[in-house]
Amino acid sequence: MHNIFIATSTFAVHSNEPIIKLEDGGEAIALNSSFRKVTSEELIKYAYDSTGIIAGTELYTKEVLEQLPNLIKIHLSLLRFI
Repeated sequence: MHNIFIATSTFAVHSNEPIIKLEDGGEAIALNSSFRKVTSEELIKYAYDSTGIIAGTELYTKEVLEQLPNLIKIHLSLLRFI
């Protein structure tokens, strides 16, 4: 079981420091390794046991959320370009 599913495919692309910080904080993580936006079915499959999700642009419909019984928190990961 993982605590956090990282749904966004671009998380930690330039540095693995965010992953190291999560793991050092005791979090068990699972990464979206598809290098693309996950489908609703994949989101349910990969995040089923997760208590948290670091989200990108995936669709979090009522139907998806109802299939994630352990989910407590969704954190939206945004990158701001200056």
